[in-house]
Amino acid sequence: MILEKEIIGKTLSLILVSEEDETIVVTGTIQRNGKGLVFQNTNEGVVISMSDDVLQRIKVVTGEIRPILNDADFALTLSVGNLPDGISIEGMIPTGLKWPKDE
Repeated sequence: MILEKEIIGKTLSLILVSEEDETIVVTGTIQRNGKGLVFQNTNEGVVISMSDDVLQRIKVVTGEIRPILNDADFALTLSVGNLPDGISIEGMIPTGLKWPKDE
């Protein structure tokens, strides 16, 4: 497991996977915000709270995959999409990110 002190100020790529298996990568930094950690991407104006259970899922980026993930130090894969009926948003991570429109 990655320790909090190892990740503060480092880059993190969020690997967002849609229901249709499309993938985008959004990269930012991990910062301390009060008592917790947040992912910040100033280009998108996004700040996402990072809970302890999310920190456990973060992986170190190494080798040839690093350039694909914008040279990030760490990565976290998240599924994105509509919630099925009857599923609570509790436990979900609100990102505020918008999926890119098709060109």
